[in-house]
Amino acid sequence: MPKLRTIVVTAAAAALPLVAAMPAHAASLNIPGLINQGIDTLEYTAASGISDTVSSLGQYAAAHAYLTTGDPASRYVVVLGARLNADGLLPAVLNSRLNTAAAIARLHPANKVIVSGGPTQPLPYTEAQAMLAGLVLRGVNPANIILENDSFSTVDNARNTTQILSAAGADGAVLVTSASHIDRALGVFQSASGQFRFVPVAAPGF
Repeated sequence: MPKLRTIVVTAAAAALPLVAAMPAHAASLNIPGLINQGIDTLEYTAASGISDTVSSLGQYAAAHAYLTTGDPASRYVVVLGARLNADGLLPAVLNSRLNTAAAIARLHPANKVIVSGGPTQPLPYTEAQAMLAGLVLRGVNPANIILENDSFSTVDNARNTTQILSAAGADGAVLVTSASHIDRALGVFQSASGQFRFVPVAAPGF
């Protein structure tokens, strides 16, 4: 899709000042791979975004009900990061989480999304910053996305995210992570703060 390629190339060009400012970190970036991954994400969203969102109504009914019935200003979507590849690409496990989160978030544009993940690789961007780009490519409004850039573990995710929720006066969030991680993550988040309700959502495949 030439138009999609133009969009992603333009976005990559806009990021060049950041790359140039951090040459030691940028040297490992797979720029062609990042462009192709962006194109793949746009193409996937164009082909499957609507069907994914419709399917999520049944698959993640509890999450949709939670976000729909409460004050959107107090109910968030939290997406947990995963270690980026050394060349800067998003791993499949993180793409699965973003696909799932976007399918939910597209139906709830008034609810904020927190992406949580720090600088777990020597790259010029954090997990959260990569997740922001990934969600925007999946049709989520960037103005609705909050970055939590400091976490190196699930415990950090829980501590830092609950601090954001507390400061915002939230009452809880939909918690999105991988199926193999959701039980542990839910327990850690509940231990970090008993004042919030967390509705678990398990992204498929991992």
